[in-house]
Amino acid sequence: MESISQQSPAPSLMVLIRSFRNLCQSREEKFCKRLGLTTSQFTCLAALPSETESVSISRISGLTQLSHSRSSRVVDSMVVAGLLTRCSLPSDRRTQVVTLTAKGEQTWRAVQGLLRECERDLRAQFTGEQAAQVIETLQLLVRHWQSHVVSSEPNTKKDSSRSNDGSLTDRSLAASAS
Repeated sequence: MESISQQSPAPSLMVLIRSFRNLCQSREEKFCKRLGLTTSQFTCLAALPSETESVSISRISGLTQLSHSRSSRVVDSMVVAGLLTRCSLPSDRRTQVVTLTAKGEQTWRAVQGLLRECERDLRAQFTGEQAAQVIETLQLLVRHWQSHVVSSEPNTKKDSSRSNDGSLTDRSLAASAS
């Protein structure tokens, strides 16, 4: 039996979350280096629902939780890199949509493969029941942050904390995590 002097206090939830976030970021950075992507480009490709669907920049903003202007800059860099093409909708020229190029489709499949590999690695650490509990707990935490953290933030300009579709932006998430 371990003596009281040898027992260390349980780490706080925030310490564990920050540690896990840092480990995920480190792994993501390795993937980015392997694929020649920035972390924002990786995030965008990871969030796209399909390799063939055209997506508006507003939808990318909502999926990635980046501001509309940041999403637009990421899309610009992906167009320059030959991963995306951009065009206006004939029905509304103000709405820009993007589609993966052949190179983008190949990169999207590589990103999705790496994400599936991570998922398999994580799930291998748990029984099916434990994995379901982890997922349920993470969903609870995400819902909590989405509903409570935003309401407790100081007043900021709308475009600096929320994207056009109301989802959190990278700035508001960073503020809530620190």
